[in-house]
Amino acid sequence: MAQHETFHSSFDYPPSRAIYSPQFPPIPLGSNWDIYHLYLILVFLVLDSWVSI
Repeated sequence: MAQHETFHSSFDYPPSRAIYSPQFPPIPLGSNWDIYHLYLILVFLVLDSWVSI
């Protein structure tokens, strides 16, 4: 129940605060953010290649 509370409250804050505050993000949330950022970078690279072509 405590895990659900912390996970739910993470969406109330802006992502930058969730990332930069050391005590805030739990480990699974951190790994999800890493995957999300990798996906964003991949999308931007693909869009960049399309624009350059």
